[in-house]
Amino acid sequence: MKKLFAATALVIMFSGFAFADLTNRADFVQIINVDPKGGVQIKEPGYDFVTYKDTATIPYVLYGSKIIAGSKPVQIIFYQMAVMELDKNQGVVIAKDPVADQIQVSKLQTPSENNRIKIDLCDGKTAYFGGDSIIGLSLNEKSQSMFLSVLQGGLKIFSGISYISDYSIGDVYEAKQDMSITGN
Repeated sequence: MKKLFAATALVIMFSGFAFADLTNRADFVQIINVDPKGGVQIKEPGYDFVTYKDTATIPYVLYGSKIIAGSKPVQIIFYQMAVMELDKNQGVVIAKDPVADQIQVSKLQTPSENNRIKIDLCDGKTAYFGGDSIIGLSLNEKSQSMFLSVLQGGLKIFSGISYISDYSIGDVYEAKQDMSITGN
């Protein structure tokens, strides 16, 4: 009876760890480009920073992780619809808002010379945020749109080099994916 109890306890404990890992994985966040000369540092909750030089060796990004670019830019893709580029020494924190069902991104205070973080959006626009900003990213698969919600600070939207508008706390920008096929 004691052996059965111990075996059952181990099964429950290990299945709990497996379930915890699945719920903490940021399935819609993937690091897609790392220069081997620069690398990327990732600090998962409760662990020290680990440096990776190759995208194939990077584990799933967990919510609560801190990501810092090394001496070369690093690209992170969200929902297959937006690419964030971290310049040299820039860093972000990836979190999840379970109520709003969105990914939250905030800038880490690092010794980077560039205070703005760039996000290339699926509609061809570019968003910039920095300083104390917290941006919420969510997906609407039905309308092929991604929403950027300003939770703190601000967001600036550009089309090429042309400034379009500022978004402040409570504002939401919709980046609608262009599904049209153009041909000559």
